[in-house]
Amino acid sequence: MIYSKLPKATAANLVFHKLEKFRIWLFLGCFIFGLAYFWQVNSLSNRGFLIKDLQNQITSLKNLNQKLEVQAAAAQSLENIQEKIKNLNMVTPDKVEYFSPVGTNVALK
Repeated sequence: MIYSKLPKATAANLVFHKLEKFRIWLFLGCFIFGLAYFWQVNSLSNRGFLIKDLQNQITSLKNLNQKLEVQAAAAQSLENIQEKIKNLNMVTPDKVEYFSPVGTNVALK
C-alpha cells in the first residue's frame, strides 16, 4: 500500500508540529506588536513636536498682543490726542450750547 510508506504520526512529531505553529504565531505576534509600538512612538513624538510648535506660536502671539496693547494705549494717550488736535488746527470751543428738545416723546401716538 501507498499509505504504508508515509511516516506514522508519532507523539514527538505532533509536539514538534505544534511547537513550530506556536513559534510562527509567536513571531507574528511579536512582529505585529513591534510595528504597533513603533507606530505609537512615532505618532507620539510627532505630536510632541506639533505641541511645541503651537506653544511657540502662542508665545509669539502673546508678545505681539502686548506690543499692540502698548501701541493702542500710546495712541489714546492725552498728549498724543492734544498733539493731533494742534496738527489739525482744531480749537477748543468757548461756549457750549446744548439742544433741548421741545417734547420728550420719541414717537407720536
